[in-house]
Amino acid sequence: MKVLLVNHESLTHMSGAEKFIVRLGRGLRRMGVDVEVAALPLNRDRGKEGVVRELLGDIPYSECWVCRDEDYDVVYVNYAPLIWRLQLLGIKAPKIAGIHGAVLIPQYQHPDLHRLDFIDFINYLGFKQYLAYKTFKYFGEYDIKRFNAIHIPNPNIELKLGVPEYNIPNWVDDSYFKSEVIKDEEFIVLYVGRLSWEKGIDVVRKVVRVMETKNPNIKFAIPEKLPFKNVITYDFLSEEELIEMYGRASVVIYPSRTDVFSLVIIESLATGTPVVTSDIPTHQGHPKECVKYAATTTEYINHILALYELRTSNEDKYLKLTDYCRKYAMMNFNEEKVINEFIRMFKEVSASSK
Repeated sequence: MKVLLVNHESLTHMSGAEKFIVRLGRGLRRMGVDVEVAALPLNRDRGKEGVVRELLGDIPYSECWVCRDEDYDVVYVNYAPLIWRLQLLGIKAPKIAGIHGAVLIPQYQHPDLHRLDFIDFINYLGFKQYLAYKTFKYFGEYDIKRFNAIHIPNPNIELKLGVPEYNIPNWVDDSYFKSEVIKDEEFIVLYVGRLSWEKGIDVVRKVVRVMETKNPNIKFAIPEKLPFKNVITYDFLSEEELIEMYGRASVVIYPSRTDVFSLVIIESLATGTPVVTSDIPTHQGHPKECVKYAATTTEYINHILALYELRTSNEDKYLKLTDYCRKYAMMNFNEEKVINEFIRMFKEVSASSK
């Protein structure tokens, strides 16, 4: 089987969408699939070209406005409304649209998103996101029907747009999550994510400020300098360093207002670290013991205090919880299992178009 993965920006941009394409390409290649990657030459960062080349290994990669029509069995597109039509002009192979943009499914996001006026939307999420949101709102159903299927990386989402839907989740890279990381002696609350309203950094700052007086023994690891004694500031982390940080933490706080399927949640669980996160629909479905949902600052604080009490009063019970979280994540989101689901989807879509 020959598969083409297509992205709407240069992989050197290296945001979540680009990292997904890289991870999917590597996973397919490890399973013996003949895979190629193509992207539009937008937002190219020449300083990261070597990094992308190293990550892709021997997977062919090209940047072009129009992809060449070769003997592909199926084409997977990291979907951006309308722009894909230029990229795949003349491509005859069956096509799958991957829905990875949270603004494409606003009905599954935090209510705060719907309260934004035009100016706030641009300030918080950017004009590109606003354009995608409006374009999909008015042309999405028409646009999607030009695909043979759509992929939604979340079992809780159903779009009913008139084409077959495949709900295949994200996954954790087994090569990084092979052994358990020893918890730090201090009770550390880790935040992983951009310092943005979209990812809830304002909520994190409020929790840190309150917790400094409520329980100064609880420390927060954040990629930002804050004027509080309970903050540990960290800089850019490699994949290995990030996973070690996940494992050392006692809990991860993730108050994101938008998501399609959170990699932060399943990576944290894969290291045995429970998560306190926002109660948006796309975060639902995980064991309540491992993932605590919060709608207010007070609820975030109470969940963190409860986990602190558990670890300090009953270490054995806390460690059993971490073991349960790890086993749950590795059983449900291991790479081999999920990549095989992608291969099954590719084969079914390819066969149904013949």
